[in-house]
Amino acid sequence: MATLTVAHDYDCSASTFFKKCVLSRSYNEELYASLGFPRFEWLELREGGRRSFRKIRVVPSTGQLPAAVKKLVGEGLSYIEEGTFDEDAMRFEFRVLPSALGDKADVTGRLWCTARPGGGVVRHASFDSRVKVFGVGGIIEEKMLENYQRSFDAAARFTRGYLERNGLLGV
Repeated sequence: MATLTVAHDYDCSASTFFKKCVLSRSYNEELYASLGFPRFEWLELREGGRRSFRKIRVVPSTGQLPAAVKKLVGEGLSYIEEGTFDEDAMRFEFRVLPSALGDKADVTGRLWCTARPGGGVVRHASFDSRVKVFGVGGIIEEKMLENYQRSFDAAARFTRGYLERNGLLGV
């Protein structure tokens, strides 16, 4: 199993980050387009009480995958992300369900925020990736985490701009 944790600063509250970004269809559509994902689909958002459930489908670019991995996952790689936001804990937990590999891949993650001295938050993201494929499982895990690191760094830049463009700084 491979694990990655990243952190990025935002000039907003945790509530704003989760409600106006993570659970926002327009934010996610713009975000995935900015990250170069060929396709993004908003499948579901269920809000009830202090918990919300979000489900999306994305088609990532496979251009940077090693040839052996591309052969294994085939054309048309996509994944569904199912996540639950707990408003009391200010935490979003998700599971990634890839179209390829079936039960041989287990990818989970968490997003949470901590207060930043002077205002704003630090958004933390932690990912666990386990791929059980003889000979290439470790390579796939490493590539997934490299892609998460790159995507979350780019997403942080996008999010800062999104917050500013939408008048959400300091909110």
